[in-house]
Amino acid sequence: MSKSPSKLKDEEIDKKIKALFKESKWKFKSFFAYKEINGFFFDVIVTTWSKTSSISATLFFKPLSVDDTFWEIVGLTENKKMPLSFRGEGAFTLPGIKISEYKLAIVEEKLLEDIKSLITVINNTLNDIVNKVKTLGDFIKYIEDKPDREHNLLYRDLLIVAYITNNDIKMAMRLVEKEIQNKSISRFQFGDKDFFDLAIDYSLMR
Repeated sequence: MSKSPSKLKDEEIDKKIKALFKESKWKFKSFFAYKEINGFFFDVIVTTWSKTSSISATLFFKPLSVDDTFWEIVGLTENKKMPLSFRGEGAFTLPGIKISEYKLAIVEEKLLEDIKSLITVINNTLNDIVNKVKTLGDFIKYIEDKPDREHNLLYRDLLIVAYITNNDIKMAMRLVEKEIQNKSISRFQFGDKDFFDLAIDYSLMR
């Protein structure tokens, strides 16, 4: 986190944020809070902005099974043994879908109260998602309903793996073939093959 212009030192603000998230049954590592609920990984990236004297937070989620399938596709199955936090910071992991963003002005006199209120809002949003998205099929529909899905490369990779995980190989390959036809370049490269090549190889073996 960057330094805050408040009289409080950045380390003090960091400690308060981490402590309050932990009180609310989140785990915290480095710059993000995280937890697992019903087979889904939730994380909140928290940043302190010195120029605007504010704290921002962004809530994401994804099924644990999607990461597991991705690691099988790219030949990194040992990552399944990594700690839960790895799914939020590992180099070869799929990012979660953004649920919502929040911004909080830093007012030193009421900082604790405001952070608690922010965490309450985040928890309420999380609980709403938990009640609505209960299966991998629900998650796929959640991505498909995103208005920017067609233009978001992160959603594309996640949706391909979600389809494969859900045994909908036809839909997964339709997306992969579209990207290849468009000469898209995957952000995941493995020697002379990329994620699209490996997704095809993996699907042919299923």
